[in-house]
Amino acid sequence: MTSTFRLTRAEFKKIFKRPSVFIMAIMIVAIIFASLGLFNPMSLGDSTVVYDSLEDSASYYNHFMNADAEDSKIGFDSKFITSDASIQYYTLAQNRVVSISDDYQKIIQTMDKLRSTTDSSINDDYTAFKNAVNKFSTSLYDFSSFNSLKDYNTDLNNNPFYYHIDFLEKLYNEEASAGKSYDRFRIVYMSKSDELISSINYNETRNKRDIVTVYDTNEYEAALKEELDNAINYISTTLNYLKFKITGINQLLSTYDTLTAGNASDSAKFKGVNTDLNKTLEDLKTYTNKLIKNDELKLIFQNETDYNNFISNIEYASDLTSTENTTGATFQQYRDIDSQLQGFNISGKIKAGVESISEIKISKSTINALNKMKEKVNSNKEVILEKINELKTDEAIKNIQKSITDYKLLALTYHDYVKYNILADVTKDMDKTQFNKLTGPEYKEFNRYENNEKITLNQYYLDNNVYSNSYLKNFSFNQQSGNEPNVFDFVYFALELCTIIIIVFAMMLMCNIITAESESGTIKLLLVRPFRRSKIITAKLFATLFFVITFMLFSFILTFVGGIFVYGYTSTNVLAVFNATTAFEISPLALILLDLLFLTLDVIFFVIIALLIAILIKNYAGAISFSLVFLIVNYALNMLFGNSFWYSLLPGMNLHQFKFLGNSFMIETVNNLASILITGIESSMTFIFSALLYIAYSTIALVVSYTVFQHRDF
Repeated sequence: MTSTFRLTRAEFKKIFKRPSVFIMAIMIVAIIFASLGLFNPMSLGDSTVVYDSLEDSASYYNHFMNADAEDSKIGFDSKFITSDASIQYYTLAQNRVVSISDDYQKIIQTMDKLRSTTDSSINDDYTAFKNAVNKFSTSLYDFSSFNSLKDYNTDLNNNPFYYHIDFLEKLYNEEASAGKSYDRFRIVYMSKSDELISSINYNETRNKRDIVTVYDTNEYEAALKEELDNAINYISTTLNYLKFKITGINQLLSTYDTLTAGNASDSAKFKGVNTDLNKTLEDLKTYTNKLIKNDELKLIFQNETDYNNFISNIEYASDLTSTENTTGATFQQYRDIDSQLQGFNISGKIKAGVESISEIKISKSTINALNKMKEKVNSNKEVILEKINELKTDEAIKNIQKSITDYKLLALTYHDYVKYNILADVTKDMDKTQFNKLTGPEYKEFNRYENNEKITLNQYYLDNNVYSNSYLKNFSFNQQSGNEPNVFDFVYFALELCTIIIIVFAMMLMCNIITAESESGTIKLLLVRPFRRSKIITAKLFATLFFVITFMLFSFILTFVGGIFVYGYTSTNVLAVFNATTAFEISPLALILLDLLFLTLDVIFFVIIALLIAILIKNYAGAISFSLVFLIVNYALNMLFGNSFWYSLLPGMNLHQFKFLGNSFMIETVNNLASILITGIESSMTFIFSALLYIAYSTIALVVSYTVFQHRDF
């Protein structure tokens, strides 16, 4: 060990005598001064609720409580309402699934018992089976519990959950008013259970064991299971019902086409059928858009291309059959519409669109977690409202401002918490290709890691009754962490730029002290001395790392001092998120020191790579060129393939582990420099996996370097 330190000291002296060291120091100072001019971070904006024209707490209170505006209680409550409605909808849907499934299982159980029953108990077992079938049949169309959703919003346009139930009942009642005895509706929803009930009623006058034969022969168990699935997936079933209506009308048009001779009465019949078809098409389009094009939450999702085709097909058929285009039309014109629809295969195209639709299902554990948070948020909301009421006579207007702002942030945080939890649950088994096919803007840049990070942040806010305005944001390359830029924002920005220069210098230095000595032959003087080759290479590595660490500390101190003078110090804590799972408060000074540590580890990695290149390539110019190419390619790939899984396995994406403390997905302006320097996090990546890859690449490079140097012929 003593000999290694002696060699390291000797290498250090040689490096220190190089003029490039002092040039490097001057360059760092120049970059820091340049950073003061380049640093222009994007503002976060102040979340404080300010009513410009109001000057006292009483006026603030009255505006907040009574104004019909986005910045008042009514506006903020809309977020609470839609979030509560989301939770209530999925809770009711889950309860309905459990209830109907239990009813189905009761049929299976009672039939099994009826098959093996004795004559003495056959009446009781038969009655139990009959009651189970009747209960199942009744439950299939029992949506009464969903009526509670209208308590959240009476405007159906803003409540897609209640809209569905309202629409479903409307369709059901239309069949009844038309005197169709629900025939079409029952074919989709409850035909098999109705048929079984008829068999049971018919069987009342016969041997009660005959129902077992009827049940088994007609395979009612499988038929009822299909009916159960239709009832559970009732959104898809409703769309199928509308598709069925369109199919029926098209068939009716075709029948008229062969039977009529073109007189006025037949034209009137066509007009009636045409009107019905147009209404059904409009219903289907409206219904689908209500469910999918919902800013708060998607009830259903599908491949976006299929969705666009689905809507365009409906619009084409709707345009053909619209009342304004067919008013006063002749029989021949109606026949032409019929012919175009038949040739266009509207029924087949709509069937394909319907089959591409899936319903969002979320797990019971997620529903329970959301309901638990709903109770906590409602409690927090009441506490804030009581405080606002108390502050309406407070002379300090800033106090009621703060409480109103807390109410606003509670609403937004709760809304985001519900949304991101549902997104996480829905997409938990999807790969990135499936993400990209989903409809809706929130899926376009969906990243599971980022989504989990947001859930963790919002969970922390809600659990601790604090909000985003209580903390600084994590440091970002070109976005300030607070309402005003501070020294830590500048240090983060400037250190990123300084690190690039230090990496280039470190790689050139590492190549120089290996290849230059090899080319000049001076390394032989070391090899003939009683030092093992491993100690020689270790000394050169340590000497280079010493200068790297020195320059990193030098850069940090200068940027910190300069940043304090220009931007000032802040002691407000940062809320960081480690590995998207753990939120914690940390002082900005401690956090920026962690950033310095991770940046230093990045430079060390490139030094190790430069060591490997210098040992493999004996020519100094070649080693320098290859090292710089490696660095440039690394940054270029980072910009082009930063979110690709295959690239996340390469060294470039596993540098700067600071990103796992919650700053990788900060909102940033379009900035090529930022996209080059800042690495993202692929959906499936974790800190431990990324750190292991960093260690693995570094270890492999060192092992190869030592092995090759040990056997190299100088």
